[in-house]
Amino acid sequence: MATVLYVDDEPALPRAVQTWLERRGDEVLVARTVDAARQHLAERAVDGVVIDLWLPDGSGFELLDWVAEHQPALGERVLFVTGDVVPSPDTARQLAMLGRPVLVKPFDLEELERRVRAWEEPARKRESPSAGTVAGGAEAPV
Repeated sequence: MATVLYVDDEPALPRAVQTWLERRGDEVLVARTVDAARQHLAERAVDGVVIDLWLPDGSGFELLDWVAEHQPALGERVLFVTGDVVPSPDTARQLAMLGRPVLVKPFDLEELERRVRAWEEPARKRESPSAGTVAGGAEAPV
């Protein structure tokens, strides 16, 4: 199962996401600010991050920049959420340039779960040795 960091300043939606995913065996860390998210990421390895675009102390874009600088591999496993039904032209342009998926609130929890499941494959690869290697890292004979 996956470990997910969910970053959103709204109180109800993070609780719903946490309950939904934890019932399926995932671990969900919750942060309400960019600074709290950075602290979680500095202390714990996560398989993916769900970030609200607009947070009290900054934007989801700023947090993505931090992730890209400090944990580049994790940058590929970032999903944005937003309450903006129609984002401003500048926001839409930034999202398009980043190529990150976006879920519009209120989103379908099953859709979020499908995206989290896609993060599990890299997590399994990190946790288990490669199937083609033996002790000492040498390739196993075929």
